[in-house]
Amino acid sequence: MTALPTVGLTGKIDSFRQFYLKSDITQARIGILLFAIPLTALILNDYLFAGSSLEFYGLASLRFGLLAIIFFEFFYLRKISDYRYYDKVVSAATFAIIVGGGIINATRPQNFVVQTIITDIAIFMLYLVIPLRLRNQFALASFASIGECVIVFLFLKPTDLPSTFTILLSLVFSNIIAFAISWKIQLNRQQSYQDLVASKQNHAALKEHADKLQNIVLDSERLAIVGATANMVGHDMRSPLMTINCQLYLAKKNLSEIPENETIVKLEKNLELISDEVQYLSDLVSDIQDFSKVLIPKLEDIRIVTFISPLVIKLKIPEQVAVQIIIEPTSLVFATDASFLRRILTNLINNAVQAMPKGGQLTVKAYCDISGSLNVAVEDSGQGIPEEARTKIFAPLFTTKQEGHGFGLASVKRMTEALGGTIVVESQINKGSKLTVKIPSKKVT
Repeated sequence: MTALPTVGLTGKIDSFRQFYLKSDITQARIGILLFAIPLTALILNDYLFAGSSLEFYGLASLRFGLLAIIFFEFFYLRKISDYRYYDKVVSAATFAIIVGGGIINATRPQNFVVQTIITDIAIFMLYLVIPLRLRNQFALASFASIGECVIVFLFLKPTDLPSTFTILLSLVFSNIIAFAISWKIQLNRQQSYQDLVASKQNHAALKEHADKLQNIVLDSERLAIVGATANMVGHDMRSPLMTINCQLYLAKKNLSEIPENETIVKLEKNLELISDEVQYLSDLVSDIQDFSKVLIPKLEDIRIVTFISPLVIKLKIPEQVAVQIIIEPTSLVFATDASFLRRILTNLINNAVQAMPKGGQLTVKAYCDISGSLNVAVEDSGQGIPEEARTKIFAPLFTTKQEGHGFGLASVKRMTEALGGTIVVESQINKGSKLTVKIPSKKVT
């Protein structure tokens, strides 16, 4: 989770402030009303002090002006939806009240004790009642304190040192205590917001994880049914396919004994086509059975060059596909399951060839890296794998080919993982793909 900005006088925008805006507005409106009470009540004090004089009417006008600002702010705050604008409006109105209050206090400096107490109360209200950014609270409280000191010392000019010290000490302590409490409150609010955000993120992550687990369970149940059915179907298809292959062999042999003519040539081509389709079905059955059965590798030492080269030659690779086999070194011997590696390479090479319907370059490279792991890379210059399909190509039943069945690469992944290995996919659209199988070194037991 990204850490929220810390509370301080740095001017950093506190992201949690927006979250608390509604409650801040409610609290600020209450604080504004608290300011309005003494402003209204002290009109009587102005009358007792100045009587029905021009000074009284001036003070009353100033008080009513401040009340107008207070009530305007009280109703206007409900329309604010951004905490930055809220800070500006509340700060400006509070500044006007402080200035107006200072002007009123300046008319009777002899009441400095009462005025100092009222200023101390106002400082606590600024910090604790009206929610603002801490630096705004600090600026307004400091301005009110300095203003009160100017009024007392400029107009009253007190000669009593203890009184002077008491005024300064009360203002300083009021600011320090109120500042410290406000700092702690805002830190707690920030922490509460962080905890809430973390809780929501954890809840969302748990929900996402639960959904994934549910999907995995559903996929597992579905694949278990598919696997059981596929294994049964594959087993039942083996015998007919073997029978068809035997009959094809006999038919080809019988045709070879008949003098060649146009009809015989056509029949041979038809038989070859049937043989290819039977081989496709046989490969499909193998993929299905490989996917559905429990895989227990049987390790044996394999000389890679004599394993890969005959395998590639045996596969029916079109003439328009140029084949390059690179074994480094040619004497490379590696312990692995031969049947697994054969099925992995067969599927990867067939996929690579199918990705180049108009021909291209097929490269099969095998080597051991510094960790001793066998790396077998099959690279083509074909169509490439779309970005959105790269994370799905090893999923069962997923295919991007019209004639694909979606079990080939799924079986490759299972057999690679059964050997403790991994597969890396690299692909560029219209430039080709490279699939690298990495199998860790193990000793034959």
